[in-house]
Parts: sequence; C-alpha cells; structure tokens
Amino acid sequence: MFEGLERLSSAHVGRLWQKYPEFPRTEDHPEIDLAVELPPDPSSHEFPRVEFGKPRLRTWFLSKDGTRLIQVQRNRFAYNWRRAESGNTYPHYHVLREQFVEALAVFRDFLRTSDFPDIKPVQSELTYVNHIKDEGGWPHSRVADVVNVWRESATGFLPAPEDVRFAVRYVMPDSKGAFAGRLAVTLAPAYLVNNHEEILALTMVARGRPLDSSVDGAFAFLDLGHEWIVRGFTELTTAAMHERWGRNR
Repeated sequence: MFEGLERLSSAHVGRLWQKYPEFPRTEDHPEIDLAVELPPDPSSHEFPRVEFGKPRLRTWFLSKDGTRLIQVQRNRFAYNWRRAESGNTYPHYHVLREQFVEALAVFRDFLRTSDFPDIKPVQSELTYVNHIKDEGGWPHSRVADVVNVWRESATGFLPAPEDVRFAVRYVMPDSKGAFAGRLAVTLAPAYLVNNHEEILALTMVARGRPLDSSVDGAFAFLDLGHEWIVRGFTELTTAAMHERWGRNR
C-alpha cells in the first residue's frame, strides 16, 4: 500500500495492462480500504469511516489459467497466487516474491513514463489462506485436532461444537524491538465449492509498516511477515497435524 495516486484513472490502468502480456484477462472490483497498523494505544478508538463520492475501482490482471493475478488501485499494488481446480502446486514464497518484484518494477516504470511520482510505501501485507481438509472433508467440530488454541469441554457436559471460529492478533516487533505491525490469525468453517466438503479455513495476515521508507523496506517487511506466518503456523497447529502433513518443526 502506498500514498494515493489520485490522478490514476481507468484509462491509465488500461494502458498499464498492455505491459503485462502474460495476464490476458481483466476483472473490475470495488476498491479495498487502506488498512494501517498502529502501535497499541488504550486511549484510541476506532470508528467506521464513511466516504462520499464516485466509487473507485480495483482492477485485476489475470494469467490465462487464473492462478496468478495482479491487483491495481490508486493506493495498492498486489500480487497473488491461488490454487486452480486442477490442484496445481504452490510455488513457494521466494518464487512469488521474485515475480512480485518484477511486476512492481513494471508498474513503477509505467508511472515514471506517464508523469506520475514514484510510489511511497506506507504498509505491506502478506496473506496466507490455508484450507485444512482430509479425504472426505474435515468436520467443522474437530478444531482441537488441528490447532492448539482450542480445547474441548473439560467436564464433558457440553457436546462437540457444531463449528468453531476465532480471531487472534499478535504484535510484531522489528529487529530493534519497536512496533512493526501485527500478525492476525482467523479460523472459520468453510465448504469446498466443487463438492461441498467441510474444511477449516485458517487465514494468516502479516501487515505493518515498511522497515524503511523505500520499496525495498516494504519487501523487507514481507520477509519478516513470511517468517512470522511460517513459524506462527507451526506453533499454532498440533503435532498430530504436523505428522499427517509430513512437516518438520
């Protein structure tokens, strides 16, 4: 996320799309609000924000198979990978990071040649969505088998829950111990679209300020966020699931 480019119009985005021939498809979606992580402050209060005016768009550029996409709006540039129905293999963080760096460089060059200022990063965000399932699905009631932060009733009075959902946040410090951002973890019951099997969706979002004011500083936070997500996922999930997944702690 970066300081808004208020002159960026749909005409500019259309010209930008021509710079990404490997993304031949487009979709338009509503703009995402800019989310900024601030240090803990007991005196602060968050209120809903209402803005009036014409709606702003966020444009997707999609690869032919739909597994990769670029998202562009006036204050956000995102690079995503998602699994196709054919079950393609996740290419790992370092591969997607390199592709993200290259895609962002094309965007910044387009801004330069179109008489825009360079972007000034204000936040970085890394998101992992983990679909936890087994052959035949994964019952929504079996949360304690998956994560360490949920325990069944100790007395046995309550039956197995129909489903469970939770949200937890952790403050992320930088290398000097100062506030850098947060890791937000949510778990919710879900269903697969193709066969309606029950799954658990464990989403982990690391978001915070660039570790310095440059684009490199923004990517440095993504690297920190990746470490927190990987280590946090390992710590939050059970040893039984690690054995099932063939995962080494």
